[in-house]
Amino acid sequence: MCSWQSAHYGFGAPTAQALIQRWGHVLVLRTFSKFFGGAGLRVGFAMGQEPMIKALHAVRPSGEITGPSLAMATVVMDKFVEFETSAIDVIAGRDYLRKAVRSLGLRAWGSFGFSVLIEFASEAVAVQVANRLEEQGIYVKAGFPPPVEKCMLVACGYVPTMQTFFTALRDVVHNVN
Repeated sequence: MCSWQSAHYGFGAPTAQALIQRWGHVLVLRTFSKFFGGAGLRVGFAMGQEPMIKALHAVRPSGEITGPSLAMATVVMDKFVEFETSAIDVIAGRDYLRKAVRSLGLRAWGSFGFSVLIEFASEAVAVQVANRLEEQGIYVKAGFPPPVEKCMLVACGYVPTMQTFFTALRDVVHNVN
């Protein structure tokens, strides 16, 4: 049996961690790339009951992590509470933006990560909005293939940052439509 778990755990995605004690065959894998902002570290970790961890350890390659990555991962783990606090602030910003975008009559999604996906009337509008925001020094992603071709993806931050972003977005949307 295989289960999917999001790399966005720290931003509200569900976790299977509670199943570790209930079922002996469950491994929960975490990456440092999202919650810890450490994609360049190329580090992750596994949680599970001892027999599963031993089995995983038996097949791991030697030298799977560099010294600098290990040193940085140690620093990051020592700062876990600070990262957790930061993630809570980003979640608040994400939730603010999703609600604010919906107040414009646009569809918006994003509950398990640090980004919001916004749907516009057409692909052309999504790209035009993204281009006009870029002219203001605001970088978002648009121009996706189907089925999200009418969408724009926004990486979120703290509420004050998202309020500033939303003001710019609202002005652009009113001038495009």
